[in-house]
Amino acid sequence: MRSLLSTYIRYALLLALGIGLLILAFRGVNLSATLQEIRTAHIPWLLVSIATSLVAFISRAVRWNLLIEPLGYRPALRNTAYSLLVGYLANLALPRLGEVTRCGSLNRVEKVPFDLLLGTVIMERALDVVCLLLCLTATAIIEFQRLGNFINNNLLSPLREKAGNTMQSPLVLLSVLLLVVLVVVLWRAGNRKDNSLGFLHRIRGLMKGVVQGLRSIGRLQKPGAFVFHTVLIWFMYYLMSYTCF
Repeated sequence: MRSLLSTYIRYALLLALGIGLLILAFRGVNLSATLQEIRTAHIPWLLVSIATSLVAFISRAVRWNLLIEPLGYRPALRNTAYSLLVGYLANLALPRLGEVTRCGSLNRVEKVPFDLLLGTVIMERALDVVCLLLCLTATAIIEFQRLGNFINNNLLSPLREKAGNTMQSPLVLLSVLLLVVLVVVLWRAGNRKDNSLGFLHRIRGLMKGVVQGLRSIGRLQKPGAFVFHTVLIWFMYYLMSYTCF
């Protein structure tokens, strides 16, 4: 009876959390105006856009599993997809919180170590940044006449100026130096066989797990499938916007 009650309480709290996140996501949104716009939309094209987004979502779950498999774990695709959904919901409340949340969710149901999952997510996001830069580069080349001056004046020039100012800032250089020193100190302290340094041992263990997760990209069992799903995800992202326009 107590176990059943705790289950009901847990689901009630999760439901309340979900409702709270939705309220945060839709705060300041004019719902009546939004519904009016939906009524004037071309529903068939909207459904096509939704279908492409679902394909991208499933493909992202499959790609995450491909990164996890070299670590010695094979989570069910359903659980990986649910964890991604939890992450997307968390992002509505606080951007980037979802990357940590989905690791915690999958760790809970599949018992995959959190630090390993975090490493795969970091690698995944690094690859997405590369893909995004490739898409931006291709767009700039194809539409150079139209976008050349705009990109240079509004993107490249500000980035060059900001990068130059950042590298000349003593505070930034000092912060980077302190970070490097801190990592080295924590790593060496973690090697000491001293029970009083248990916290440092845990930090070092977390760092090792993250690094191991990052290295999973080099031990892919199905590299062809990984590349295929990466291309598919970004092509579906393109179709999501294209069909709406």
